[in-house]
Amino acid sequence: MDCIPFRWQWEENIRSLTKPPIKDIHDFSGLDLDCIKLENDDAAYKAFDAIRYIQDAVGDEITCGMNFTAPFTVATGVVGVEPFLTACAREPEIAFQVLDFVVQAQCKLAKSFLEAGITVGTSDPVASCTVINPKMYRKYAKPYEMKFAEFCSSYTGRPMSIHICGNTTKILKDVADAGFVTFSLDNMVDLEVAKEKIGDQVHLVGKSGQMSANVIEKHGIPRKDLQSIPDVICHMELRKRI
Repeated sequence: MDCIPFRWQWEENIRSLTKPPIKDIHDFSGLDLDCIKLENDDAAYKAFDAIRYIQDAVGDEITCGMNFTAPFTVATGVVGVEPFLTACAREPEIAFQVLDFVVQAQCKLAKSFLEAGITVGTSDPVASCTVINPKMYRKYAKPYEMKFAEFCSSYTGRPMSIHICGNTTKILKDVADAGFVTFSLDNMVDLEVAKEKIGDQVHLVGKSGQMSANVIEKHGIPRKDLQSIPDVICHMELRKRI
């Protein structure tokens, strides 16, 4: 959302936020929903054009998608991680005000992609239980993930996918119950545990190389018996939901 005064720095072609645009979490005067437009957001506009070029080149051979960071994580970028998480703990009404603004802004930007037939997914790295506890996830992150997902699904007619970094073992059921079609896991999550808890609700994807190594170690499977990742999946009978 470049029309909000974020400060970015580039390092090895990766853009990172150096300073949140809102200095005081109690002062939202710098936030204006009217300025949230695709043409005002340089990064989103470039991504939109790039996806359209790919669509024109490959037609229906592959599906082109755009990932939108989920509202909880975006909120930490708007006001700062520490001020936002402190508000979640001490001033929930302030935290909800930030989240309400962010989800409306996200939906405005996503609308252009959805109307162009571009698949939209989401990721919520700060919502990881490596950063926050399950109670905070359920109160603040999950409801706004669902609001954004419901908006996108109103255009596509189908559920969307989500990725959450870090250890999400304690919230696996929460994510599955939120209605996502695919849950992308980090390698900190035991794939077998995820399969047992939510494998009948959602498709699981993730970093198969590390997951496979974890499975091999846990089950004592001789490496000579495993020629590839599918062998690990076959051994664990996970093929149906991965």
